[in-house]
Amino acid sequence: MSETSNWKLYAIASMILSTILFCGILFLYSMAYQLDNKVWSLEKQLEDAGQASNISAKSKAEIQNSLDELVANNGDLFSSVQLESSPVSDFVVQGEQFNTELFISSSLPLNQQDVTFSVNGKSLPVKDGKANLVVAAGKTGTMSYNVTAKVSNPATGEQKELSRTFEYEVGQRAVNVFPDKMNVLYIGVDNPISVSAMGVNMNELKVSCQGCNIKKSGSKGNYSATVTKPGKATISVTGGQLPPTLFEFRAKRIPDPVARISGRSGGSMGVGEFKAQGGVVAILDNFDFDAKCKIQGFMITYVPKGEASVESTNAGARYNSQSKSLINQAKPGDLFYFDNVKAKCPGDPAGRKINSMVFKIK
Repeated sequence: MSETSNWKLYAIASMILSTILFCGILFLYSMAYQLDNKVWSLEKQLEDAGQASNISAKSKAEIQNSLDELVANNGDLFSSVQLESSPVSDFVVQGEQFNTELFISSSLPLNQQDVTFSVNGKSLPVKDGKANLVVAAGKTGTMSYNVTAKVSNPATGEQKELSRTFEYEVGQRAVNVFPDKMNVLYIGVDNPISVSAMGVNMNELKVSCQGCNIKKSGSKGNYSATVTKPGKATISVTGGQLPPTLFEFRAKRIPDPVARISGRSGGSMGVGEFKAQGGVVAILDNFDFDAKCKIQGFMITYVPKGEASVESTNAGARYNSQSKSLINQAKPGDLFYFDNVKAKCPGDPAGRKINSMVFKIK
């Protein structure tokens, strides 16, 4: 080969090498410029957030995380692309449709025309870089769908494939009604009731009751029921494409209160403590309602040690003058009987007889 030919080959090779180096330098400069701009932008956001009093700590942390991610990836913004699914709801009623939007999240501007999506191997049409998945909810349970997406790096042309599995729940329309405090409805008090529904708009529900009065109380799903007589009460829930659903409860009187003096319903009591009490009270034990029963009356039988007994009929809860006179005579060894104790509780048409008490004075 002649020297002229060698020189021509050398010149051509030099031109090719120079072009490659120039393109490489230009590409690196472009990436460095993008990285520098991205870092500068994030640092500026972080600086502004630090000076602004109305920026939350969470927002500052998100900006800092983006900056840390960028530095950690050596400026490779393409490595941070994520496949996302944004459903209308994670819960779908059986017979309806599950609807979600699929898209790629990235800090790098992507050519959305190069994005493709497929679900369980079936391709989906793409518009503006997004795809909609609509699936009929045929059976109940946890459903999953596998999404595969392909996207190209606008800087290098590199194609990346992403795959991710998402889930959603399919259930049936259902409603439940339950008393908040006890498993029955009590006469004379407001019984708090909770109504919960699945797959139903609470605003569409209608709640009524046979054997009780029920009304809304506070926030959605909270009601208050009142009953006036023993038996049963049936709460009905309709609306929201639900068939009429019935819930039956027992209606009962408030349990019997317990008669007490100084917190006790009998036994030994010191003479000073006994004389210091002003009457009899009725206590509702283990009853989770703000209800009070009133003593209507009782009979006191005073049995002095070794002497004949004396009686006093007392109307109301507090001692009358005759009863107080007997109480003041108490001395060690004496007995006091409290019989025919009657109390009236909320919702009672008349007083009820409750427990008797016997106290021995010590």
